[in-house]
Amino acid sequence: MNFQNHEKVMRIRLFGDYSSEGFSAWLVGEAESLDLCGWARPRADGSLDALFAGGQGSVEAMVELLKDSAAPIRSPRVVERLRRGDEPIWAGFHYLPTV
Repeated sequence: MNFQNHEKVMRIRLFGDYSSEGFSAWLVGEAESLDLCGWARPRADGSLDALFAGGQGSVEAMVELLKDSAAPIRSPRVVERLRRGDEPIWAGFHYLPTV
């Protein structure tokens, strides 16, 4: 699968307390309900990297869910990151192990 198959691809970094046990399931469930592909990966510094790919409205809706505290996150802050262009992408949405 490649990026050309998607209307919009956005990479973000999420800051905030997302350590609740249900967060990963919530994130994957919301991404799948919006028909997004991509991944999320917690980082050792406490932030989370994520890449969302799909329809423009779906990607933007996912980012708004994260920003608006609809997610089980305390004090969320979402920062859009530049894509390197070599990020992996698979069908579906995946929650990856911490790096």
